[in-house]
Amino acid sequence: MSHLKWDEIDFLDCLEVFPTIDKYEMEHLYEVRKGELILSVKVEQYDSRVVLSLRQVCDVEPAIVYSFYVRDGVEYVKDRRGIYLEFQGCFYTTYLSPYFEYTAVELESATGSVIQVSIKPLTFSP
Repeated sequence: MSHLKWDEIDFLDCLEVFPTIDKYEMEHLYEVRKGELILSVKVEQYDSRVVLSLRQVCDVEPAIVYSFYVRDGVEYVKDRRGIYLEFQGCFYTTYLSPYFEYTAVELESATGSVIQVSIKPLTFSP
């Protein structure tokens, strides 16, 4: 899989926090605190993988963890519903697995999921 197509400025604008970047600039970690919750968004740009986790401030381990490969990139969306990041062509994976769990054919031909992340409530109208 190719490198993740994303823009650091979009993440900064949407998540409203600066990332912690590892010394090799392979991983960017954004941690957003809202009340007693912390949303972590880890971007592994060379593996095209994103890990989302949610935990309470008082907990060490997250209550929820989602890990997925992003085939079609990340789009910054600002529309009538709000501001959010849209991860396109996503394939869920195990967080602990450092290897791709899909074949190249599956990644190219299968329809991936769309995942939207926002730190502010989105508005949905009928």
